[in-house]
Amino acid sequence: MRRAGSGRHGKRTNSCYAILRDLGELRIRAWFAIALVALLSTTSRADSTAAACVIYPAGQDHTDVTIPCTFSQRQGYITISRSDGVTHDLSPSGETLGNFTDENGRPVYRQGGLVFRFPKESVYVYWNTKMLDPADESSPTWPFTTADYDATTLLRCKAAGDTEFDSCPAGVLRMEDGQGSVVVQN
Repeated sequence: MRRAGSGRHGKRTNSCYAILRDLGELRIRAWFAIALVALLSTTSRADSTAAACVIYPAGQDHTDVTIPCTFSQRQGYITISRSDGVTHDLSPSGETLGNFTDENGRPVYRQGGLVFRFPKESVYVYWNTKMLDPADESSPTWPFTTADYDATTLLRCKAAGDTEFDSCPAGVLRMEDGQGSVVVQN
């Protein structure tokens, strides 16, 4: 009497079964991998980054509120989480790009990049967080900084009666109607 798997074709039969079993396992693994990739590709992940937020009261062109924040965007939805505890959850509104509603259903408009116009304030989001660093008192334009002014510079200046020019720090502010203001300290 022969035992199963023994004899002239027994080893080949067992190895054929082993190959078929291995192929079946590979097919299951392949289908599992395909299903996993499909599942992962349909989930949305938010792009998020540390940023600096400058907060302006509505209708104002000057502020002293510059704070750390986090900006997140996923499939048209935006979240701005500010270090002062305020979080703005914005949902796309209508067919026009840049129109949103906030978490309370109020309209918010995105203008010129990352400028968000809320009913009571405007939030400017900047990727560059350098403005959050403490002011460098060794800077030649000290006490003027870009945290307080739109630009800083050194201007040639001299006091009344002096014969030699020196350099004086200055801060530049943008005003309405294309005008500007320069503040100089000697």
